[in-house]
Amino acid sequence: MHRHNNSYGIYINFPFCPVKCHFCSFGSRVFNQSSVTRYLEALTREMSHYGQVSALKERVANTVYIGGGTPTLVSQELPLMIKNLRNQFQLDTFAEISLEAHPAGIQTEDLIPLLRAGFNRISLGIQSFHDSDLVYLNRGHTVQEAYEAFYHARHAGFKNISIDLIYGLPGQTISQWKDNIFSAVKLSPEHLSVYGLTLDDRTYFDYLKKQGKLEETEDELQAEMYLFARRELEKEGFIQYEVSNFAKPGFESQHNLYYWTQGDFLGLGAMAASFLKGVHSMNEKTVEGYIRKITAFGSAVEQSERLDLESQFKEALVFGLRKNTGVKLSELNPEYFSFIGSSLPKLLALCHEGFLKQVQEEHFILSEKGLLFSDHVSMTLI
Repeated sequence: MHRHNNSYGIYINFPFCPVKCHFCSFGSRVFNQSSVTRYLEALTREMSHYGQVSALKERVANTVYIGGGTPTLVSQELPLMIKNLRNQFQLDTFAEISLEAHPAGIQTEDLIPLLRAGFNRISLGIQSFHDSDLVYLNRGHTVQEAYEAFYHARHAGFKNISIDLIYGLPGQTISQWKDNIFSAVKLSPEHLSVYGLTLDDRTYFDYLKKQGKLEETEDELQAEMYLFARRELEKEGFIQYEVSNFAKPGFESQHNLYYWTQGDFLGLGAMAASFLKGVHSMNEKTVEGYIRKITAFGSAVEQSERLDLESQFKEALVFGLRKNTGVKLSELNPEYFSFIGSSLPKLLALCHEGFLKQVQEEHFILSEKGLLFSDHVSMTLI
């Protein structure tokens, strides 16, 4: 991956899915052809709007990530999307171009044109290798389809495949979770993401919980599942480079690293977030609102905020600590140095409580306990 100081990432959100998963708090909607057609037209328009922004013109995008809902529902439209991107932005010759994929109905012949168009990384939302879990999550695919999707991606020629798994499902046992990890490892993907189930507001699971019909997995069991995954994946040659992410050497997600190293990224589509030159902005959340705004203005930014230096420093700490390499205070942006003094007592207190380890005088990383309570660490520092 050729990183320029001048580089940034591009995220494209496609918020449509075949079904709505029971744990999903994301504002995705069930596929509807006429909405999708209008949405894709709006995306093209938004690309040409940003293609005219002079500050981006001289910069190079070296990662593209198309995700959200299920972009593979419009796989025949995706080569054109990449072509439009190349027309509007300077894409690095070696750009990492990732696609999120739902395992149902993926065929080799659908994937080959995507490789030709430039996609070189695919992320499969498998979530579990147990059909009972997939039904419970309302995933809309089977274990058999998950295996087939993986084989089709390999067969088409993808050399960088990522798998997502969720642990801590209500009723999930430690042996079922171990089985998930073993099944994933057997496929030999280049990258694995493991996420603990969170019961977010406005999800079907949240509704069940409020009705008293869903019992959350105990913290101890969730911790045991996470630590097992960590140990087992390390044994199998995966490097943990972030709290939830594991990769074979050289296959870390370059796009995700932008988020964790305060790199710049441009978000396109409804609900997409951007971070460019210290400014956080967020697009209109609803699909209809997004299409309306793009049609009227070419841009759909709903809110934006320039972070002051102290907030940027806190973000650098919080995101930096999510990476296994942690944070070296001396290597942070020199503009942040005036804030280091006031944060040191907090960092040292977190070390004292066992959440952080002090590798050297000014180098901090999450401990094993800190990995389990990374949200607590973030809240303490912010």
